[in-house]
Amino acid sequence: SHSMMGRWVTGLVLLLAAVAESRISSLELWRERRHYFIVSSFGLLQGGTITIRVGDYTTRGQISAAGFSIHRNSQKATEYDMSLLSVDSCFLTLPDGSAEAALTQPHFVKLLFNGSENVLKSDHHTLGGVRVTEPKSELIDDKLFWEVEISLMSPEAEDEYTIAFHRCDASPLSVGSVSAEVDIIELNPGPDYLGAGLAPLAMIYFIMAAAFFVCTVVWGGVLRANRQSPQLFRVHYVMLALMAAKTLSLLLRGIDYHYIKMTGHENKEWAFLFYTVHLVKGMILFTVIILIGAGFGFIKHALSKNERNIFLIVIPLQLISGIAWILIEESAEGSSVRSTWTSIGLMIDLVCCVAVLFPVVWSIRHLRESSATDGKAAASLKKLRLFRKFYVMVLAYIYTTRILVYLISNSMQFRYEWLGPFFAELVSLIFYITTGVMFSPEPGNEYLDVPDHDSDDDVDHDSEEATISTTGISDGMKRVRRHKEEETPAVSSIQQRKDMGLEPDF
Repeated sequence: SHSMMGRWVTGLVLLLAAVAESRISSLELWRERRHYFIVSSFGLLQGGTITIRVGDYTTRGQISAAGFSIHRNSQKATEYDMSLLSVDSCFLTLPDGSAEAALTQPHFVKLLFNGSENVLKSDHHTLGGVRVTEPKSELIDDKLFWEVEISLMSPEAEDEYTIAFHRCDASPLSVGSVSAEVDIIELNPGPDYLGAGLAPLAMIYFIMAAAFFVCTVVWGGVLRANRQSPQLFRVHYVMLALMAAKTLSLLLRGIDYHYIKMTGHENKEWAFLFYTVHLVKGMILFTVIILIGAGFGFIKHALSKNERNIFLIVIPLQLISGIAWILIEESAEGSSVRSTWTSIGLMIDLVCCVAVLFPVVWSIRHLRESSATDGKAAASLKKLRLFRKFYVMVLAYIYTTRILVYLISNSMQFRYEWLGPFFAELVSLIFYITTGVMFSPEPGNEYLDVPDHDSDDDVDHDSEEATISTTGISDGMKRVRRHKEEETPAVSSIQQRKDMGLEPDF
């Protein structure tokens, strides 16, 4: 039932908010067999520190070396690909003068586990402007942790620093594993736990929330001013709910980032509210796109079986996609859970984005056919142009928010990582505003305020009811052709809506 589903989703969000207490990276390695992966990245400024704390370190099988490397610039970190090395080589133990060492970048810090004492030690240090402390022990919750701190001493060394984990087998025929608890604490002066590139995010989300709030108020005013309009449909109120949910989501996101920036920890209550609103907003967004794309209210009064099936597919998938996004957000960067759910979430999101395009395509196909068959060619062609524009807009919105934003975020200099999220929200704002203008219920809307007949049609038609019910979007659609001489200006606005097939089936 819906109530059981609601309780299940609420319980899951509460669990996630309770488990993920901090953005200070806490990574639990349990029989880890990956040879190499990125643990964390951080835009470090002068006076900033990176603290690596490791405890409960154990190995299984034959391990020749295990530890961390800290690289300046995340792009250089990815170049330490184990595929560059031969099968029996280990990055942590490569001689400095070897040919294989020349395949990698020369500036890094190595922190190796000492097999006999299970402590971290600095094995190789060639980063300029960086100081590495000697390992020191600390007892935390009755567990012994070893800690190393990396401090940035020079403004010339400010950059994005990436921590990677390495595990090397003693033999290609013997695969070992590593278990450990790892805490990564990254901090800039301020305090600032977000890093140089992400520090402005809280303010950006507050500004965008204010912009969406203004749009919500304006849209509410438009609906109120046109509450008697024959072009006002229920979908317009769903669009208002979407704007309100988007505004609240951005506001809560800004509060969430503010807490993380100042303390390194999320506030559980605000995090729960944000994730709940984010899930609801995602489902309302796809509902609006499907309803508008199907022409519900604009060109028909009921959804076809195919369109209802799209709803049954997209809404549950969007819920799963939202949950996957929460798991990604709350998982440590180097965890295997994060990489798994990233792939799942991306695949589901792309399926949803493709599925919502089908109703738009069906609407375009129907309007093209009706413009050539019924007596309202001018009206149909206007709406055809409208839905073509909406199709292009949805495609552009999907491309920019799913692909282009990712490319921007990964190509920006480390101080400007915030441009990716900012661009995504700016594109969303433009998409929302443009959609509202195109489908506004105002009487002056050239696409929705169309005549009952084609003014250029000189051919007389007998009064007949033509039911268009083939496939796709045309199910349940009715058009009434009237004898031109029988039409009178006394026809009420409600009757006009019924004649045009514009009355929603609520």
